[in-house]
Amino acid sequence: MENKYDRLLDKDHFNPGGSHEKIVALIRPGSKVLECGCATGYMTRYMRDELGCNVSIVEYDHSAFQIARQYADDGICADLMGTKWLEYYKGKQFDYILFADVLEHLYDPKTVLQKVAALLCEDGYVLASIPNVAHGDILINLWDGRWNYTDVGLLDQTHIRFFAGNNLKDFWEKTGFSMVHLDYTFIELGATEASDVLPGMTAELIDALDKRGDSRIYQFIVAAQSSEYVQRNHIPFTCVSLPVNQWRAQLFLEKDGAFSADGAMEAPYFLNDFSYRFYLERPQTGHLRFDPLDRPCIVFSAWAFSDAGKLTISPINGQRVDSVDIFMTNDPQYQIDTAGKSVSWVDIRARIIQTAHLGSLQPAVERLIGQVQETQAHLEQATSALENIVEKKAQAEQEAAYANERLAQAEQESALTRERMDRAEEVVALTNRQLDQMKKEIVLANEKLTCAEEEAVLTNRRLAQAKEEIALANEKLAQAEERSALLQEELKKSEFEKAKCQQTLADREQLLNGIVNSFSFKITRPLYNLKTAIYFAMEKTAFLRRIRKAISVLRHHGLCELVRQYKEYRCGKKFLKTTTRERDATPPAMYEGEYQAKRTFEGCSTDVKALAFYLPQFHTFPENDAWWGKGFTEWTNVKKGMPRFQDHYQPRTPHQDMGYYCLEDINVMRQQAELAKSHGIYGFCFYYYWFSGKRLMEKPVDILLKHPEIDIPFCLCWANENWTRRWDGQEQDILIKQEYSDQDDETFISDLKKYLDDPRYIRVHGKPVIVVYSPCFIPDCRKSFQKWRKVARKIGVGEIEIWICLTWGRTADSMQIVDCVDAEVEFPPHNLGGEWLEIPNVQREGSDTIIYDYTRAVDYITDVWEHTPSLSLPVHYGCMLAWDNAARRKDGWHAFYHFSLKSFYHWLSEAVRQVRTRLPEEERFIFINAWNEWGEGTYLEPDQRYGYASINTAAKALFDLPFEMDTHLVDETSPAIEKDAFQHGSNVPRIAVQAHVFHVDLLTSMVEQLNCIPYSFDLFVTTDTTKKKSAIEKILRGSCTCQKFEIQVLPNQGRDIAPFMVQMASEIDHYNYIGHIHTKRTANTDYGDSWREYLFHNLLGSPEYVKRLFCQFEKDEKLGLIMPELYPPIREQAKWTGEYAGVRALLDRINFRGTLPQEMVFPAGSMFWARTDAVRPLFELKLQQTDFPEESGQRYGTLAHHVERAWVYVAEKAGYGYCTVLNCCSAVDVQMNRPADT
Repeated sequence: MENKYDRLLDKDHFNPGGSHEKIVALIRPGSKVLECGCATGYMTRYMRDELGCNVSIVEYDHSAFQIARQYADDGICADLMGTKWLEYYKGKQFDYILFADVLEHLYDPKTVLQKVAALLCEDGYVLASIPNVAHGDILINLWDGRWNYTDVGLLDQTHIRFFAGNNLKDFWEKTGFSMVHLDYTFIELGATEASDVLPGMTAELIDALDKRGDSRIYQFIVAAQSSEYVQRNHIPFTCVSLPVNQWRAQLFLEKDGAFSADGAMEAPYFLNDFSYRFYLERPQTGHLRFDPLDRPCIVFSAWAFSDAGKLTISPINGQRVDSVDIFMTNDPQYQIDTAGKSVSWVDIRARIIQTAHLGSLQPAVERLIGQVQETQAHLEQATSALENIVEKKAQAEQEAAYANERLAQAEQESALTRERMDRAEEVVALTNRQLDQMKKEIVLANEKLTCAEEEAVLTNRRLAQAKEEIALANEKLAQAEERSALLQEELKKSEFEKAKCQQTLADREQLLNGIVNSFSFKITRPLYNLKTAIYFAMEKTAFLRRIRKAISVLRHHGLCELVRQYKEYRCGKKFLKTTTRERDATPPAMYEGEYQAKRTFEGCSTDVKALAFYLPQFHTFPENDAWWGKGFTEWTNVKKGMPRFQDHYQPRTPHQDMGYYCLEDINVMRQQAELAKSHGIYGFCFYYYWFSGKRLMEKPVDILLKHPEIDIPFCLCWANENWTRRWDGQEQDILIKQEYSDQDDETFISDLKKYLDDPRYIRVHGKPVIVVYSPCFIPDCRKSFQKWRKVARKIGVGEIEIWICLTWGRTADSMQIVDCVDAEVEFPPHNLGGEWLEIPNVQREGSDTIIYDYTRAVDYITDVWEHTPSLSLPVHYGCMLAWDNAARRKDGWHAFYHFSLKSFYHWLSEAVRQVRTRLPEEERFIFINAWNEWGEGTYLEPDQRYGYASINTAAKALFDLPFEMDTHLVDETSPAIEKDAFQHGSNVPRIAVQAHVFHVDLLTSMVEQLNCIPYSFDLFVTTDTTKKKSAIEKILRGSCTCQKFEIQVLPNQGRDIAPFMVQMASEIDHYNYIGHIHTKRTANTDYGDSWREYLFHNLLGSPEYVKRLFCQFEKDEKLGLIMPELYPPIREQAKWTGEYAGVRALLDRINFRGTLPQEMVFPAGSMFWARTDAVRPLFELKLQQTDFPEESGQRYGTLAHHVERAWVYVAEKAGYGYCTVLNCCSAVDVQMNRPADT
């Protein structure tokens, strides 16, 4: 049950003018307080939380006491008029005893106060808030003979004692206390809870109440101490002064067409009669503005006079009814018009009444105002309508006069026209002959114009291409000039460094000579020579090098690590042998790609959440200035990048759309967020550099917090490495170190709270995700993570998700922390090393450098994914781009060679496929390294050389789009051909559809798709038993819209291909177009059903879609084959894999002499639309079922597989091309890339 005295009292709900707020303001923090009549404890809670007080309570209502008790240190549920509570607190002393809105509820408040003195410290205070029964609203009711109780307020129906200002002192002295401080709260007349029943008030009554100082006092705030203590210590009485009930009017002068506050004059007055003369500093000829009051009011008989005579005074924002002006705004305004006369003084008189003083008349006044406004609106509408009628009447009269004049003219011209008609007939005959001649000339001219337009289009294209080449050349020139300037600057630095090195060399030579000539060196030199000889001997062969490395691993990391690296080495060698057979021995280019403009992917979506790691080091901060030089950012390293070997892609230059940006500019992050979301990137994972409470590079993510309008999800990855000069987090040259103290575990989560509370922070199952980069560096992961979870619950964050990165060869299993983390995150290039990935024979600059094969790495990791079973923890797969940190290091740099956009697309596509297979939808996160790691060569942002190629490629993989976007996306904007145009006015079918029905249970859904064909068509069906034939015939007769159908029973031999070739060999010449479909159900996969639905959807789907497909055929006479884009899960299977020779042999039989491409193109799934002339060469071979092997579940190598892969080249032999399509206009929701549920 709700308590009527309950309210909120905290920092967000604190009214300094409120009675309870004034009471708690008198209490010293840390005091002992007894609160009598605490209600639900809202003051108790405030004194405990905000003032740190020890609070005890007494409350009569049991339900309210139960709520308040949770905030109090001690308490009792008792009646203040009894003695139980006094006995309970006997012997205790309090600094303050509170009676907030309590005394008026007691039968004998004087006795209670006398008894409570025993519980008060000698210098303690009794604090009380008491309602004023002499408030003006109560006096007005008394004047009208009313005493009306209310639920709460001055006349709360539970009040049994009443107090007024003049009897307060006497009351307190009789209790043994003396008032030492008196304060008030105020509410204006007509604004209390009693104002709802106020009668109409006369001006005399209002004037009388205005002159009373206490008529607006709502409550008294009393602080009292023991009378004996007050007298003994001569404590003075203080009292807050009462406000004077005085109002003010203002007069504003017009200046530069507006009323200015400069020079405004004020006139104080008491309600209600206003009469004042304003003397102007200088004569005024413009308008004046008079503000009578700063609240709603009613003004009677406003009148203005001046030394130039009577002036016009009109309300600006009020309503005038006769001589009464009504203002319902807090800023009533009048305009006084001087009519251009010079005025030196102005007399203004009026009777002004606040609307709050009208009592029960106020609603009637408001209704009157509404009626006046409504009447004025009707009047304005009527006036406007009358003006329109008058205007239309005048216009009609003018038109009538003009019509009469025209009629007369027409009668005169009629006679003349009859004469001319006779001559015109002769002219028409001649004109018709000339018109025929002109039509012939127009046809010829149109043909010439068409040719000219085609030439113009071609010329414009060439011109545009030339402009692009010029722009590109200019960009390259600017880049070359910039690089030249950079080289000159580097040359100067190199000369300086050379001088320093020469000096250092001289110093070291001097030191070396001293060492060589020393006695100890001469004694130990033979041992040193022996060690050197052994070291170089072990470098001469790969086997000895591996032994030396094994000894080093065993010495520094132990036997377990040596075994793990050996197993990884053997696995890599085995994989290398497999992939090397399929790869050309000649090393490819380092970076394969081409410039791409930014593509739009509007309307595309994905259920996989791709997160890009985000480096915030693109702004200056003091620590970097101190460690690396003034103005250092990541761009400093990037600009210094230089090629270290042939075709090395360095330096990397950002695209002009981004430039060398600074992350202190919020517009940069806004642009990044828009680019990421439009290309399928779900959010950013910011590196979080935190060192025992010290943060570095925190500014970008802090700026993001201040701009909630940037709609990009984000999470944080604790980069818990030491900050060093080696850019790798190792122990050398430490600038700032991770301490990992016990206090760090608690402080870390507390510091994260403001980020975790942001609504954009990434959560899984409602829990915020915290990523840890190097968990192996944390001394006791288990203890730290448990502490994180405990602190998160304590500070209100709740449960958290802890994900660890798979770095430095460590896993949750190897660190034995599987039970205290929630997921693992792959972080390439970590765990992608090994000699089997290296490309050794590349000449390069720098020592201790390694170049890896990117494509080989992609093949390896995707193969591992495919053959690794589900683990005990969820794994979020990771991908990277062309990783290369040569810009950051002179020596010891690593780079990945043979990067290609296609390999990156394959890597990311496989990650998407794997995560859909292995994880539920809410947990489908993958990571990309990175959004902006420019110093390490792996970034999605556009650069100068390749434009938006990287992020476009990522979007294709995430949105399940093909890598080669030659696929035609058919949507509502594509042209369509209607039935009449396609059929040429006839109902004779031009289309034949051949369907092989092996699985009869799928026929109903197939017929639904066939009924999407909006033209006349004939259906030819094959199956393998007479029983199936009967069932098929029954279904087709009842539901198929085809013109006719034929069903033929053939042996189950040659899959769907042999029945297609046999049945249609004699029918193909009767049609222009042919389609082939079948009841496909691939048994050896988990996506057979979704693959079939995908093919149906992209060949049929809807009538509107089919109209657009056949419009492609009708527009392009050389288009021979239309087939769906490859189904995404089988893209990597669409390879020759031993079929090349069989397809080549089949094509030789039709005299095809073309070259077969390395990338195979065919209608995978054996469903397509074709122009009959394009596929006729294969039907002319008259293949029979006996040419096909008997069915035994073959997956490759049969004639049926060869025919399926030959259709495109058969069409090419006949002089036709092909196109792949995707259905983007059907409302049917087909899961194009999701495996069917099992």
